[in-house]
Amino acid sequence: GALLFTADNGSTGMELWKSDGTTAGTNLLLDINSGVSASTPADFTPFNGQLFFSAETATNGRELWVTDGTVGGTTLFKDIYAGMLSSNPNNLHVWNGLLYFSAADAAGGMELWSSDGTSAGTQRVADLLSGTGSSAPAQFVSAGTKLFFNAYTPTTGREWWVLDSTNSAPTILPAGAIFVTAGTTAAATAVATVADAQDTPGSLTVAAISVPTGLSVTNITNTSGIVTADVSVSTAASNGANVITFQVTDSGALTATGQFTVNVSGATNGGGGSSGGGGGGGGGCTASSPPTPSGYLALLVGVLALIVYRHIRRVT
Repeated sequence: GALLFTADNGSTGMELWKSDGTTAGTNLLLDINSGVSASTPADFTPFNGQLFFSAETATNGRELWVTDGTVGGTTLFKDIYAGMLSSNPNNLHVWNGLLYFSAADAAGGMELWSSDGTSAGTQRVADLLSGTGSSAPAQFVSAGTKLFFNAYTPTTGREWWVLDSTNSAPTILPAGAIFVTAGTTAAATAVATVADAQDTPGSLTVAAISVPTGLSVTNITNTSGIVTADVSVSTAASNGANVITFQVTDSGALTATGQFTVNVSGATNGGGGSSGGGGGGGGGCTASSPPTPSGYLALLVGVLALIVYRHIRRVT
């Protein structure tokens, strides 16, 4: 065995060190952020026979790292927020065979994540504060089949939440597409049906997490699993199919998403909607009006004249 810890020797910054319990066997394991800049390893958590922790580099920001106690086995585990920006993984906690933690990525703020010990199996569990806002889960405590933590939402403030391993994710079935003229509102229109094996349908939380430009969704109401909303369309919308993504969340913080289509007409923005379907405007071919009766007569006379002319040519 060995002791892994963080220390600063005055020349490499705060980095990852290792000790076998002797002075001679206490050394810098790896200068993760090479040079005098510190990587400042933190949140050391054993999982799957390895040690997971967060560390910072100039290239990847603060991300999730893993070590087996060797130089070669100390690597970046996953660049959750790709590039130089940081996902800032924290509050690492092992429960129910998975590693849970808080992290941020480009799609959302600081939310609840889990990992099965593989990069592909490292993913967001729930987006409690949908969009780019952060619920910032913290203070993880596990007890039996439940993982407790506190998190923030604008509706409830910072309160205690629970993730139940016996809980299954809710379901959402989007309603059929609707047709809306720009400048009007489809009030109290049915957008989806939601259900859950553990929670009553009416207790599920539904939010619009992706709305195309020119559309707005307000007054989302869940009545016994039937979800309605006011869908307003401005003239700045795109004609054709516009897709709104709704997310349903249960009491165990599990989520599901569904896509609802709004077919827009009469917008001044022109081209097709967000899904690429339908839609008029902008530079395409347009249908011409059918010929008038006088037009048909002129066409018939012209054809007869051509037939007579060719017949005369053959005779002569």
